Amino acid sequence: MPIDRRQLHDFKQDNGDPLAAEVTPDLPGDQGNDKGTEPDKRQAQSKVLASLARKRRGNGQRRVSRLPVPWDDNVSPDMDPFRRAASLTPSTVVGLLLVRAALTATPGFLARAMEPGSVSVIQTPNKELSYSIVEAWSLIVDAVMAPETSLQGDALTKASQRRLARARFQAEGDYYNTSEVKQVVALERAVRATDRSQVPRDGISMHKVVHALSHEPDALLPQDVILAEDQRLVLELPNAKVIGLVASALSSDDGWPSARLPQMPPRTAAAVSTLTSTLIDLARRPGQTPEAYLERLGELLAKRDAIAARREEPTGITLDDLPGLGAAGVWGRQTAADLRAFGQGELPWSELDRGVVLEGPPGTGKSSFARALANSARAEFVSASLAQWQGDKDGHLGSLCAAMRKSFEEARRKAPCVLLIDEVDSFPTRASVQHAYRDYVVQVVNALLEQLDGAIDRTGVLVVATCNDASRLDPALIRSGRLEQFIRLEKPNEEGLVEIARVHLAGALRDADLSPVTRAAYRRGAVGADIERWCRGARRLARTAGRPMLLEDLIAEVGEAPPTHGTDAVWRMAIHEAGHVLACSVMNASSILEVVVDPLVGGRSATTLDAFDLYRENPNPTRGQVQAQLRAALAGRAAEEVILGEPSGGAGGSPASDLAKATRIAVLQVCSSGLDEHPEGLLYLGGADDYQRLENLLSKPEVRHRVAVVLRDAYEGAIALVRRHRPGVEHVAAALVNRGSLSGGEVLDLLGNIEQREDA
Repeated sequence: MPIDRRQLHDFKQDNGDPLAAEVTPDLPGDQGNDKGTEPDKRQAQSKVLASLARKRRGNGQRRVSRLPVPWDDNVSPDMDPFRRAASLTPSTVVGLLLVRAALTATPGFLARAMEPGSVSVIQTPNKELSYSIVEAWSLIVDAVMAPETSLQGDALTKASQRRLARARFQAEGDYYNTSEVKQVVALERAVRATDRSQVPRDGISMHKVVHALSHEPDALLPQDVILAEDQRLVLELPNAKVIGLVASALSSDDGWPSARLPQMPPRTAAAVSTLTSTLIDLARRPGQTPEAYLERLGELLAKRDAIAARREEPTGITLDDLPGLGAAGVWGRQTAADLRAFGQGELPWSELDRGVVLEGPPGTGKSSFARALANSARAEFVSASLAQWQGDKDGHLGSLCAAMRKSFEEARRKAPCVLLIDEVDSFPTRASVQHAYRDYVVQVVNALLEQLDGAIDRTGVLVVATCNDASRLDPALIRSGRLEQFIRLEKPNEEGLVEIARVHLAGALRDADLSPVTRAAYRRGAVGADIERWCRGARRLARTAGRPMLLEDLIAEVGEAPPTHGTDAVWRMAIHEAGHVLACSVMNASSILEVVVDPLVGGRSATTLDAFDLYRENPNPTRGQVQAQLRAALAGRAAEEVILGEPSGGAGGSPASDLAKATRIAVLQVCSSGLDEHPEGLLYLGGADDYQRLENLLSKPEVRHRVAVVLRDAYEGAIALVRRHRPGVEHVAAALVNRGSLSGGEVLDLLGNIEQREDA
């Protein structure tokens, strides 16, 4: 007798098919209008049954039982996502299995998740697997909300691709809406804090079903979703059993995972928790057995680990390749270690510095330091500058700000990342801008402040800003949370130049005495960039001569040292700087960074202070503190007068001289700060932010007279200070003549606690 559909259904049940309610396809001879003969019908039906039996029993081998995967009775067998496993990506099958395991551990979750007005949060194990889990969850929701005839063949493949595209679109932060379900996916931190409040609250108020998926729900999902949350489903990382089930499902004829797990290679089993969706999908090949799939998965894991090991090795110059860094090297190495720990998830971002200002003369390696820091931390590196941002497109304010945002967004995508802002002193202090384009300049500075802090999150982005003169920076840039650290890179001394030369010589002249070269280089005021250029030129001379490099090649490139000043002139310069050091020690001993006396003709002699430290301690100085600043500016001239009998003109001569700085401070005291004891001292007469405004104020006789009185009082105070501590001044001056430079710590050792003795 012919076999009808009921017989075929019973046959499938007897052969282990878990889908008893499966809709059986039509068979030849099963329709009333089939014109085939009775033997033909029976023969065709027998072939179909034999084919099904071979599939179920493995061509005569032992029958393999299938893994039952119910969905809390909410999904009909016809719509069960596992019926489509053979047409889904392997990573989506992993997503289905992870969701299934979590639902099994949380009975009733799926039913409650479909109740009107409910808010359910699905916490994925990590960001990488979230895309596949979003697609898997969409399959399950489709099966519950829209039970219909399951797709087959190309139609199913296209539907799966559409779901994956939709999942990735959702993961970018948009919301997926149906008439009954609102889905929220948050896999990235909001660019602005306000974005987290842009929640589909209309869906909640309309009693829609809300499903929210994220690997960090509390941090990334909108706040209203967390407040309205009714239940949470926590998914675990895939284990060996899950990957084994995926392998069996992908190689089965009907897409069902097998209850008999294939043998898993040890290297695959050992690293199964580190698998990514990409590796899970790349391992699939047509016609694979479960064992072959797992073997290829292990090979991909080995390749990934090898590539990661190569990336762990720093490429390019590192901090270890930059000699003579001093305190900058200490900070840089610690920060590099912290960045590595952050990248590995061992240290929260809250424990790291947010930004740093590198100040120093041109050629001291500020930009190289930033790149070396990134390489040492094995972090990404992004370089930018105001000139680069302004040169983008037409230089319009909108274009400039867009280019600035693009650099910061690139750094955030690459986090952990070091973002270099070169020549940050190109951004003017907003208070000093008085010209007709002030609004443009102020908005540019405000845009930078917004990117550095504001409402924009930059977790994992360390900003390194370089400049030649940090005193020109807007005070808002250097507050905590922005460019909160300050490091000064000075020109190297002779010992530092030797170390730099060894690096750039790359093994050449290994046994040669480089002191004659570096002595001449130091007297020329050389920096690391000069040494690199001279070493390059020496190699070129050797190549041209067709021989190895000689010391004479390097000496020829450096040239002869410039002439030096006489002994008396050097002693006067040392006394002058020692006077500044004394007054600065009384004002704030910790602010002294370095004092240098250069005996070369045209050389630089100066006392360098930490402007950041002074500003942080006294952002709004009192009258006494302003008087201390004036004494510090005039103490060099006072020391010459007290110790040498008469002063020189070294305190004046240029807008950057001691007298110019003191005059500017005095004008501010008289005209704008309200710190002058004159009866009209509370009048605001204007600021002295630029040279033109300073000249305008000093052109008024009454202002000029009051400023002269303030300066005379300050100078008399500086004279008295030097007289009280003359031995200390001479002691520091002698050390400067012998050594050429002194650090702040060495100065304090020579002077002792001057500040405490003055207070007494």
